[in-house]
Amino acid sequence: MAGIQRMVSLFTGGHMNPDTMRQLLQLLVHDASLVTDALVDERMAVCREQPREVLSTMQVPNLTERLGEIQCPVLGFWGTEDQFNPAGGAMKFLAGCADARFVMINRCGHWVMVEHADYFNRECLASWPIRHRPARHNRQHPDKNDDRRHHGIPAQSV
Repeated sequence: MAGIQRMVSLFTGGHMNPDTMRQLLQLLVHDASLVTDALVDERMAVCREQPREVLSTMQVPNLTERLGEIQCPVLGFWGTEDQFNPAGGAMKFLAGCADARFVMINRCGHWVMVEHADYFNRECLASWPIRHRPARHNRQHPDKNDDRRHHGIPAQSV
């Protein structure tokens, strides 16, 4: 993928500066306006601390055949304009996992959670089982904001 190739060449070649970082970050999104000066500065600070060898020595094995071992539900999001992972990768999860659901979003890059933050957060929270959510209120005195009551679950049963 073009994004991964460009990232590796920039990091290992020692050519990373704010301009090249901006170019790299723009590969992660469909909407380049999301790459702000503050984001470039934040990522440059991380980059300065990261050894160059990280990407040149990193090995990512293909574990597709092990997807069936996943016992929990899988919720994934994939931008169709992702330049780091082809959108067809979602199909591998859907085929290999016993309980998987993927949302494909057009005109979206690798950073679905940035480009569609509200939708991403809403879907993640709606999909997360109630029993795994941290209690936000005293169970003895639930109030109208207690999310357990909004799901038709008596506060005492959680």
